[in-house]
Amino acid sequence: MPKYPESFLMSYPIPETSPPVKRRPYASLALKTRHGANRRRMRGFTLVELVMGMGISSILVFVIGGLVFAVQQANSLSQNLEAVTTQAQASIDRIEFMVSHAGTYRGSNGTIQPGIAIVTRQLAGMEFPEILVIWSGGREGGMADAGTLDRLPLVSEMIVYTYDPEDASRLVEIAFPNVDVEVDFTDDDFGDRVRAGIHSDLAESILLCDRLSMTDLSQDSSSLTGIGHMRFEMETSPSDGDLSGINPGTEAWNNLRWAQGISTSSSGIRQTNVRIELQLSSEPVNHAETDEIVAIPFFGSVSHRHVYHP
Repeated sequence: MPKYPESFLMSYPIPETSPPVKRRPYASLALKTRHGANRRRMRGFTLVELVMGMGISSILVFVIGGLVFAVQQANSLSQNLEAVTTQAQASIDRIEFMVSHAGTYRGSNGTIQPGIAIVTRQLAGMEFPEILVIWSGGREGGMADAGTLDRLPLVSEMIVYTYDPEDASRLVEIAFPNVDVEVDFTDDDFGDRVRAGIHSDLAESILLCDRLSMTDLSQDSSSLTGIGHMRFEMETSPSDGDLSGINPGTEAWNNLRWAQGISTSSSGIRQTNVRIELQLSSEPVNHAETDEIVAIPFFGSVSHRHVYHP
């Protein structure tokens, strides 16, 4: 590096690496303003501001509490409705399955009879169609595959649907697997035998639904009897009255209401329609606030066909 004389260096001073900092003339003013704002904020809230804040907070708490309560109510209602619908649909599907498996037999009067009957329950001087009896072959069904049999049904091959005599909120399926006794659905005492069997020790029940809505009917002055809200209806076409006195092969025979209009000179397709109505409680029956329980109706229908010939 060349060396310069000292007089040259003195005439050309080396500049500083950074210029001096220039302060803004308004910096102190800004600082003063900021400190003034801090002093104003430190004053706190006035009474009017506090009252307004408390009022707004109360309104927010009330609104949020209402929303939370509404969400809880909607969730509870949705869960109950799902449980009720599931129980009702499963019960109706089970009954329809058994009706479709019902067998037919030639009765003591010589006519072909479907193994389906509705027995009424007598309470408080009234009759309620609450007992459905099906000759299905037992809990597994399959009697329809055997065709028309020339023997009477056995009690062990029957299935009964009704509410539990001990608890009217329970829909049950009753079987009698150990009773190998013949029974005719057309006998006059058939209903009495079914009602007696339901209350006997030989009846074996399984639960289908535990949310039947129910009503207490006064049986006498000292007791109340609960009934479950369920109902069965059965219609056979042509009916027994339509077939009475009609000879096969005649014009009147051909004009009967045969299923799908199918008939021959000696036989015809007879159809039995079974309608089901169940009313289930929106809440469990043992719910504390019984006034809030609402009965929800559910309906089902199933048909059974067989070949009829005298």
